[in-house]
Amino acid sequence: MLDGQVVDVGDDVVEVYHRVHKKFGDEAVLITKVDSEPIKTYKIRSPRLATPLP
Repeated sequence: MLDGQVVDVGDDVVEVYHRVHKKFGDEAVLITKVDSEPIKTYKIRSPRLATPLP
């Protein structure tokens, strides 16, 4: 996915990677397997400082 849009589809992730790399170069593109179940989302909490450090 790039900017929320599907840019390529295929069964072989390596072939998809090569096509996407050829078309978009070094642009950051999400390549992931799509399944009937959504990917789990994890929330990781991090403490925030009351006053920012200089």
